[in-house]
Amino acid sequence: MPLFSIGEAFRAQGVPLKYPVRSRSGIRSDDGAVVIAIEECDVHVSADGFRCRLWGPGVDSSDWPTMKERLEHCRLAAQHGGADGLLIKAGLAVEPDVLLTLYVERRGSEYWASWGSTARGQHGAYHVSAEQYSSCAALAA
Repeated sequence: MPLFSIGEAFRAQGVPLKYPVRSRSGIRSDDGAVVIAIEECDVHVSADGFRCRLWGPGVDSSDWPTMKERLEHCRLAAQHGGADGLLIKAGLAVEPDVLLTLYVERRGSEYWASWGSTARGQHGAYHVSAEQYSSCAALAA
């Protein structure tokens, strides 16, 4: 399966990016859906499914414009109950055929996405293998 760059993956979804090199979320042109890219390494796995923090105070505060953009997209996704998700693999590559159906909610001052068993009634599932996590751990070390 070919891998796309983050920008190519957003373009394939019909999402123009405000900051083409730095943006990790946007609005799809044809239907107005929020599309959010999440780092595979940031995904938490439990018996209940998968979850990932999308935004929180101080997250990547070195880049305020994209942090503010991500917050706006999280707010929109939470208002509408969800978003589509792109999974960024090690090396900043995205599988274009893997599109997650995310349930997005605000928890305190943070925004979180969940999918899998925790959201199975209305949302899709995605499996992250142990091999994929070990490659993330190696990059983080």
